[in-house]
Amino acid sequence: MKIAYVDFYKDSKSDKSTSGVERKINAQMKALGQLGEVVRHSYDNQSGGRLIAFVRMVTRRLPFFPSKVAYRYDSSYDGTDAMYFRKTTLDSFAVRFFRDVKKHNPKCKIVMEIPTYPYDKEMTSLIEWPRLIKDRWSRKKLKHYIDRIVTFSDDNVIFGIPTIRTMNGIDFDTVPLREVHANAEVEIHTVMVANFASWHGLDKLIDGMIKYYSELPKRRFVLHIVGGGKVVEIEKARVSHSIVSDHVIFHGPLVGLDLQVIYDQVTLAIDICDVDEHGLFISSSLKTREYVAKGLPVVGAIEIDLSRSMNEYFYRFKNPHCIDVREMIDFHDSIYHDNESYHSVPLKIRELAKTVCDIHVVMNPVIQFFQIHKVDEKKYEK
Repeated sequence: MKIAYVDFYKDSKSDKSTSGVERKINAQMKALGQLGEVVRHSYDNQSGGRLIAFVRMVTRRLPFFPSKVAYRYDSSYDGTDAMYFRKTTLDSFAVRFFRDVKKHNPKCKIVMEIPTYPYDKEMTSLIEWPRLIKDRWSRKKLKHYIDRIVTFSDDNVIFGIPTIRTMNGIDFDTVPLREVHANAEVEIHTVMVANFASWHGLDKLIDGMIKYYSELPKRRFVLHIVGGGKVVEIEKARVSHSIVSDHVIFHGPLVGLDLQVIYDQVTLAIDICDVDEHGLFISSSLKTREYVAKGLPVVGAIEIDLSRSMNEYFYRFKNPHCIDVREMIDFHDSIYHDNESYHSVPLKIRELAKTVCDIHVVMNPVIQFFQIHKVDEKKYEK
């Protein structure tokens, strides 16, 4: 079986080897590889200088211009039996591309992944509105060409197309278990890793830290912040002049062994700390998969999809608008209730998570869909 993996990689100028999205793409291709040959078609519209970038920024919002990439069929797609397409903004170019794939490969089954659904509220700003209009117009035509939509939501049908419901996953073989850290009876070290934006709620987390230390607690609670962004710079300035300056540590962006060093120091991980302003109330982030693969329990402000299968290792803040550090400490101590648990819990979390969100588990419904239709074709040919 020949499988085409089609993606638009928006961070193409960065080091892809350090990107969580790139690692996910490689993991998905690895899983699909059990079906046959996987050929990646990765589109990039970031070549050129600032002038070209400005022209693209303007034209992508105009009718008859691509919103992201001018997808076009070429001979490299000939003979494709299955296609896995990672959605970007939809437009007439994407629709024509799907039409041509089906025209040249009538038996090809096309599956489109929509990482976030619903997503319209992410495009409601005045500058994004033209692209949303094009997306809404194009999505009406998808049911003629797309066979299934992969979603991390609970929807059975999207855009009139049946869904394959699954969740985000990672390749556990590429994520080592953290080292055991057993001094949390004296002080708790926790970590939050992200490319930070306002919706991560870092400000609310820092507010909670300041409130905790204003009460002169006996137990030290240390927060490690890994990642960059404008909000990080704002919070660094605020922390430097506050009572938590010795308890909040900013490491900047880290990868590989440098990040592993931080993971080996902590016993708790933190996900999004704010209620999502776009109306998304379930987190399916890749970072939470990395946390549990490392063997860390996770806290956050919104529901994490993994909590449905491994609830005891997740905690959702009672009041996401006012984060209480003592809640995190109580949850932490309910997990690590004696010295032995510091050694046993990491492996327990990882082994359970592997049965839920390893890439081979989450991609299995997609693989079964492709396999079933390939078998049906062979029966029909006979």
